[in-house]
Amino acid sequence: QCYDGVRGISFSPDGSEVVVAMIPDPNYYGFDLYIYKLDGTLVQRLTQTGGGPTPIINWQPSWSSDNRIAFASNSSGQFQIYTINPDGSNLHPVTTAGGDWPTWSPDSSRIAFESNRGGNFEIYSLATPSSSPPLSFPLRGLSPYTTTIYSVFDHTMQCTVADDPQKC
Repeated sequence: QCYDGVRGISFSPDGSEVVVAMIPDPNYYGFDLYIYKLDGTLVQRLTQTGGGPTPIINWQPSWSSDNRIAFASNSSGQFQIYTINPDGSNLHPVTTAGGDWPTWSPDSSRIAFESNRGGNFEIYSLATPSSSPPLSFPLRGLSPYTTTIYSVFDHTMQCTVADDPQKC
């Protein structure tokens, strides 16, 4: 029941499952998170707010090496980053000033994400869990209208941007 609407997929740490953001109802533009085994068997639906007349967008999941899932959701009216356990427990907001496209550092100690909270699209890096403000670095050389930024950490935990590491 994908309905051509997938907006993010990430492997579990052991590679036996994937978390997928999909449209649950083709009549509404909302997304929910689902965990599947690699043979296509549904394990669990993690979020339940992507359907109905006021659907929420829960997308861009990223599964950490210590078995937590980060994702972006507009459930607060603005996209924020949340974490949740694969069994659906411990749903927690990570950001309060906006965030999208989360990705974990290899040791699961940080989440990098995109935000235009300062008026420009920038990549932020936040320790998890943390009460301190996130570190930010601008996306130098990119258009202010660029919205599809894939932020990743390489094996040295240095920021890279998928198409050009020099832009971090």
